Amino acid sequence: MALLQNALKREPHLVAYGEEEFFPENALQAAGFSVISAHTKMTGPLPTGQIELPAGYRLVPLDEVQEIHDRLLAQEAYLDQPGHTVATLDAVVPNAYGSDDRLGFLAYAAGGPPVGVVRVWLEDGELSLGNPGVHHAHRGTGLRQSLLLAACAAARQRGATRLVVQSWGETEADRRADQELGLQLETSVPIYGTRR
Repeated sequence: MALLQNALKREPHLVAYGEEEFFPENALQAAGFSVISAHTKMTGPLPTGQIELPAGYRLVPLDEVQEIHDRLLAQEAYLDQPGHTVATLDAVVPNAYGSDDRLGFLAYAAGGPPVGVVRVWLEDGELSLGNPGVHHAHRGTGLRQSLLLAACAAARQRGATRLVVQSWGETEADRRADQELGLQLETSVPIYGTRR
């Protein structure tokens, strides 16, 4: 409690998440936090849905994007979603942290900067990805699902049969869209934010 209250004096807008034994709900609520979202893990067979890219957007395989500035902009596009941290250059270099840039994609708006990204890992037929990140001005367009399905289609050609999606700060609509693709919620850890 003392640590939380001290942190709130310095920064009134904080996000906290983790297992109950590390962040007890009663302590967080007493410090002024309430549930604002969740960290979820969804799993299931690799979706086979048709990619319906919204008009005015294009997807580029990450292994074709060498411009670090574009990679960084795309990674920063969804920093407003609870649970995400500031992207570093280490996190956007090709194949960062063992990801496979042949299967990931960067989304561009027509004539504009990158507005979304999906990074993926493939091991033993299982495709793992963090939530496809899309800039808030481009959410609700279908771009998020296009990124996810593009990664699935690319991974299927390399033997993937299962999908694991770990996401932070996505909406109920995003989770429903994933469930419509055949994914099932496996775990959900609340994300708390300050009420101020």
